[in-house]
Amino acid sequence: MKINVGIVYILLIGSLSACKGVSGHVWDEAVENLEHTLENRSEIELTRNSRISQLHHALQKATGTPERYRLCDELFDMYVRWDLDSAFLYAHTKDSLAAATGDKSLMIDAKLDLARRYINSGMFHDAMETVSHINISDADKDQEDRLNHTLYAIYHGLALTTRDDRLRQGHRQTELYYQALNRAAMKEGSIEYYTVNAAAEIDKGSFLQARSLLEKALSDSDLSIDDMSTIHYWLAKTYRAEGDTDRELQHYAVSARYDLMIPVRASRALTNTARLLHDKGEVDKAFVFITNALEGATQADARICIEEISTVMPAITLSLDNQERRKISHLTVSTQLLLILLAASLILLFVLRLFQGKLRKANASISAQSQEIKAVNASMQTYIARLKDANNIKDIYLGRYMSMFSENISGLERYRSRLRTVSKSRDISDVLQELKSDTFIDTERSKLYEEFDNTFLGVYPDFVSQLNALLREESRIGKNLPEGRLNNELRIFALIRLGVTESAKIAQFLKKSPSTIYNYRVKLRNSAVCGHDQFEKRLMEIGNP
Repeated sequence: MKINVGIVYILLIGSLSACKGVSGHVWDEAVENLEHTLENRSEIELTRNSRISQLHHALQKATGTPERYRLCDELFDMYVRWDLDSAFLYAHTKDSLAAATGDKSLMIDAKLDLARRYINSGMFHDAMETVSHINISDADKDQEDRLNHTLYAIYHGLALTTRDDRLRQGHRQTELYYQALNRAAMKEGSIEYYTVNAAAEIDKGSFLQARSLLEKALSDSDLSIDDMSTIHYWLAKTYRAEGDTDRELQHYAVSARYDLMIPVRASRALTNTARLLHDKGEVDKAFVFITNALEGATQADARICIEEISTVMPAITLSLDNQERRKISHLTVSTQLLLILLAASLILLFVLRLFQGKLRKANASISAQSQEIKAVNASMQTYIARLKDANNIKDIYLGRYMSMFSENISGLERYRSRLRTVSKSRDISDVLQELKSDTFIDTERSKLYEEFDNTFLGVYPDFVSQLNALLREESRIGKNLPEGRLNNELRIFALIRLGVTESAKIAQFLKKSPSTIYNYRVKLRNSAVCGHDQFEKRLMEIGNP
């Protein structure tokens, strides 16, 4: 999407300046626009989903491999910062199509895209493994530059995430090497040219020079929304380095708004906007933005972004909690004052019994106040009843898991006692045979699954029927299972409903291979009556009011 950026930027700065004169904050207009865009995000996503549907339809009708590759490439670009499984699906499909054609250029392009998705998810070693299969002699100049940029991103991520100082230093040196290659290959006038050189000026403390470069980039009338987001993000970084938090917040909010317009789910600008709003006492707005940032980053599996959110969210949540406590405290004081007034009214009524006319007016006033108190009491009773129900559920499942853990310990004691008996009464081959047996582990695993089924269905009793309602008739599962039991297929989606979305973790729990879990998820998602894009979203809504 191309826009006349010069005109938009002039109008934006003018509106922000006007807002400053009214409210005193240069960032008010930018934050207000971000809130408006967030409220209308569904309309933006509707446009995006419409384009995706067109691409899916075209892909189903396409017969030639080059055309199918082009459509998969566009679908990958639509999903890469949006949906983990779909992005991987089209990245792997591109890789297979490229291999089928034997076109080395397409094969390199497919592997670079697959590595890009791994990097977005923080899977740097997988990205490294992918690019290691690229023969640099088969790459053209643009692909060689992309490979160097990919390697820079991999080593940058490794340097950020490793806890070993020696490894970090090594990764940092390699990162700087590829950074130098990228800078040498940059074309003057490109977005990378402006941002990389602005970063260098920031490192030298030349903040005005850095902003001059970025504002020059904004004068280009042929920028995309993605480019606008990037430039405003770096403008915010110049103000951050300079200590001007008002301007920093203004440009982070503008960058975050462009991210929502693209749209992307993992927006670091949105996280920084929430952080700065919290620092300025705008706790409610900060909470709305940080929860949306966390939801998007989780759905996109942007692990670095999630780690950044995890450093900001606790402080915002704590501030919101303190704010709510203050509101409750004020409500308590108001209720106490109301009770005092009620008592004073009763005394006044006793004293003024002879004045019947005034007494009737006082009674009417007291009656109205009593209705208010009853309404408050009814609300408080309802709240207390919900708390009791929550505590009862907590006690029941705490007792159940304590019992389960106790039984596991007892089982280990019995197993140890059996081994001790075997070791005393038989020779070492019998002990080894006993150790090789999977009977004990399988029994304990069966008990664990049974306890998991009972507990999960206790919280979500209609899970099986509601899951099957999302599937076509021929794909429905678990119809003939005993009451209170799940099979492994149902347990996969029970774990997803509980927030365990990584196939590797699900595979570990169910003692299956990650590829088996991944294939089954894709198979069932493709059988959804609501469309595979909406399946897991609808799955996460099971059990909600």
